[in-house]
Amino acid sequence: MIALTEPASLAARSRGRTTSRRLRPRPTPGVPRLEQPAESEVRIACGPEELLAAYRLVFRRYSQSGFLGQSPSGIVYSPEFAHGDSRTLVAVSSAGEVTATATIVVKPSQELANGTDSVIPWRKLRSADRGQRLAGVTCLASEDCESGPRPAAFFALTRFLFQYARYRNLGGLVIAIHPRQLRFYQRICPIVPISDVYSQSKLGGSLAVACRIDLDARSLSRVTESVLSWFEAPIPREELDRPGISTPVSAFLSQYADKAA
Repeated sequence: MIALTEPASLAARSRGRTTSRRLRPRPTPGVPRLEQPAESEVRIACGPEELLAAYRLVFRRYSQSGFLGQSPSGIVYSPEFAHGDSRTLVAVSSAGEVTATATIVVKPSQELANGTDSVIPWRKLRSADRGQRLAGVTCLASEDCESGPRPAAFFALTRFLFQYARYRNLGGLVIAIHPRQLRFYQRICPIVPISDVYSQSKLGGSLAVACRIDLDARSLSRVTESVLSWFEAPIPREELDRPGISTPVSAFLSQYADKAA
């Protein structure tokens, strides 16, 4: 799916008046203060009920955006979400409701060269990059607002994604974003476009640009210190080490998706 959108409040914060833009340096994005109580808990989902809630949320949001058709019980699921180190993350409110989600798909390097036509832009990778251990980010959705997650949910999900990727010794992330989101991403991470703008046939013809986010020290040195310090604030290892989707649960989700289609 098209990945993270610029949070509405951050977009508004960065716009300002046209007449004063040349007089001000480009603002760095705000990140939640660590001492503030979290609006929701972010964790790796593995139980069928929590996963169903996450994939229903993705389907509902993408249907509302015109990317997918309408179905009251539809979900977005692929068996690759259960492969190896792939994980689905959820933000869960104090009431126990899934309010946001994102999925990281980890593929063996030997499979990248034969990447199928997917929303994750595997086929846009250069041949030289396909020998690296990379992961794709997809299926991000939020209950917060139509334009994407609000800042707290956005940063909480991306912080977990960042630390999980490094925990699994991944060289970087592959992501498809809308072209208008590129400037925002460039303010918070070392993102590099690897394709021209193209149309995503699986998402109603929406525009996208394929990008890489490298996680090596040299690339991360380009990130503003306040933003990087937020991403690096430690998450307990036991949270990063939670299991992914089991084979029986994956089979259940696949059957559910087929019946709801």
